[in-house]
Amino acid sequence: MDETVFSGYLIGKEEIKMELKSFIKKALMTVLTLAVCIPVILKVASANASEGARVDVSIRFLDTSGNEITSAKPGDQVTVEVKMTPRYPDGTPVNFDNIERFEWDFMSFNFAEEDMDILIEGSGQFSRTFTVASDGTESPPTIQVFGQGFYDINSVSGNTPDYEADIYMVPIDDANFLSVESASGGDSNDDSNGDCNSDPSGDPDSSNGSSNPAPATGGGGGGAAAPAGNGGAAGNAGASTVGGIYTATSMNNVAVTSPLATVAAAAGLSEADVAAGANVRTYICDSRDREMKDALKAVAETGGRSVVAYLNVDLYTITKAGVITNVRNTAAPVTITFGLPGSLANAGHSYSILCLNPDGTPALFEDIDTNNATITINATAFGTYAVVINP
Repeated sequence: MDETVFSGYLIGKEEIKMELKSFIKKALMTVLTLAVCIPVILKVASANASEGARVDVSIRFLDTSGNEITSAKPGDQVTVEVKMTPRYPDGTPVNFDNIERFEWDFMSFNFAEEDMDILIEGSGQFSRTFTVASDGTESPPTIQVFGQGFYDINSVSGNTPDYEADIYMVPIDDANFLSVESASGGDSNDDSNGDCNSDPSGDPDSSNGSSNPAPATGGGGGGAAAPAGNGGAAGNAGASTVGGIYTATSMNNVAVTSPLATVAAAAGLSEADVAAGANVRTYICDSRDREMKDALKAVAETGGRSVVAYLNVDLYTITKAGVITNVRNTAAPVTITFGLPGSLANAGHSYSILCLNPDGTPALFEDIDTNNATITINATAFGTYAVVINP
């Protein structure tokens, strides 16, 4: 063989050996890296709020004077303020220095401005001013936040967390609606909604005034309590499994008590929908829908019952893309508990809940608990409810 050719052959062979060695070394490093990282990745993927850690979320709507509001008129300027508080399992706040990663999407829908989705990283606060759309009475302006925080739930504020051993993923998921008033002042977000700004006295026949809202934070919106009023001890519905907005004053509080997964399925969400970010929310307020109230009163009197309170219990599904669906009927019963104000809890009556299905047929939900201060029902219809005294 020619010497030059033979020399080139040897050099080429050596280059192949070096490249092979380099490839083997890189492959080995990749395997070692994965061996170290996979346990951490698996732990992050498997950890969730069930470990006891959580992120409390507050989504508030403010007017131009900085006052918190639950309703506005088309054309109004509204500032949305979001504040998040990561917490350890014992409830104490987490110092952001102890958070490896904190990221979430701020999503707005149905304002005059174009819908937006802003990624927020490393901060638990955000605010933005919007204009209420002229067609806001058709679809309620909505803010949704969705994301996750990664932090060591076993570290103490000020200490360096051991991310490799004790990192946890804590989900962030909440939403809030803004009621939009029509030109005449009534809320027209949905024909079944009535007006969520009812008289603070809780008088079912009053149509003026505004409520004293107890906005939801985190996931317990339905269980927020209104003033108990006179007449003795009020009933307590407890915490709600479904988050949302609660502004009703006719009841002490209202809580959905079915498991969240059960409610989601009953509302038509599949496991795949939930995994993709869809969720369920409630909107509970005193009703001012005069037409619906008159219809419920007529049905109640036909059965020898009298109405003592009206309120809207609305159930919504919300996708991550912001598609909102008002669920009027569920595929399976959803358990709801109403904490009665003292004046009703101690009146010596038994109560039921009356509602009309979308086709106008009445649905009467009997009280299934034995506590005189609460009403617990298995509901399959949502919208305007009448609390009635049984004959």
